[in-house]
Amino acid sequence: MKTLYFCLTLLMIYGCTANSQISGAKVEPISNNCPAKPENSLDPSDVKSIVLKNQMLTESKIANQSKSVGYTFEGKAGQKLNYHTTNAICIWVFTPDNQLLNSGFLPNSGKYTIQVSAPQGSTTFDIAMGLDVVSPSPTSPPSSSATVTTPSRATNSSANASSSVSKPSSEQIANYKFPMSSCGDPLPANPNDYPVDFYPVYLPDSEANLQLARSRFCNDALSKKRKDTGTQAIQVASFISKQRAIEFRDILNSETSGASIAPPTRVFNKSSQISVETERVKFNKGSTGGSIQGSITPAQRKRYLLWCIGGQSMSVQIQKGSVDIAVIDPDGQIIGRANNGNSQWQRRLPSRGDYAIEVSATSDASYIFSIEVR
Repeated sequence: MKTLYFCLTLLMIYGCTANSQISGAKVEPISNNCPAKPENSLDPSDVKSIVLKNQMLTESKIANQSKSVGYTFEGKAGQKLNYHTTNAICIWVFTPDNQLLNSGFLPNSGKYTIQVSAPQGSTTFDIAMGLDVVSPSPTSPPSSSATVTTPSRATNSSANASSSVSKPSSEQIANYKFPMSSCGDPLPANPNDYPVDFYPVYLPDSEANLQLARSRFCNDALSKKRKDTGTQAIQVASFISKQRAIEFRDILNSETSGASIAPPTRVFNKSSQISVETERVKFNKGSTGGSIQGSITPAQRKRYLLWCIGGQSMSVQIQKGSVDIAVIDPDGQIIGRANNGNSQWQRRLPSRGDYAIEVSATSDASYIFSIEVR
């Protein structure tokens, strides 16, 4: 994959000078999409305090054009600031006296601020940072200038995604409390964070891998068709940060083999476009259950309401269709799911009231499912 490298000088982005020591890279000027100074101010709630040392620290966030995010760190005069990213983002560094940093060396001691935004729209980014880094990442330039890397637009194959596997540390594994009900990242709550890219992590499709994924790692792992290859695989989790996806893939490969990361799936905020259709379910007299059938598109949600009493047992089973079913209690909490990876759900109900069986799908689908309440 061809990679374009760029230097950041005077906090405006220009093409690298001829003395760049990056071998095998094509150097071209970048378009002037980033202003010389940020066009919006940082909200304190969007600023994270970090500690930079002589080893690169990687952070991941979502940046968009209208709202910046940032990091603050303590630095000493004369220290060399290293940072790099593989995302097309705008970066500014402010000194303790709120001046833009104009070199890779810190002019005085105090608290520095790194501000990040997207040149347009919204993007998920990873940024690695360090002070007086002894052995920078291979993608870091040997010069004192900070580097912004623009990735090739070519799509990574699953084979590329599964290469360069490293053994996860005990600390990385300890960050997860396995087994978990769900391991991936949730959808952003802020509409301004969309569109957002998710990196799905897969295992090869087999019953043994599915059972391993659910019992050892993530209860909601499911078998589905990969969009990039069209083959059946087990999706274990999906992450906004590619770095987290890589870390999780390596954790899976420490106990099994063949885990890989697919190219990202871009998710748009469709909350304003989704139509929700609601209807009440009534069983035939003397019956404790029945079947429901219908059709659905990704822009729809279909809710079926059913009045139940606490202590009753409800079961839901998908009989046809690639759909996701969420069971929602009277307080609005999801208490269970059924999907193509786990087509049946059953539980004793916690309270009295209206329960909603909500059907959704990622593509047009016809469906049939059964409900039984005893």
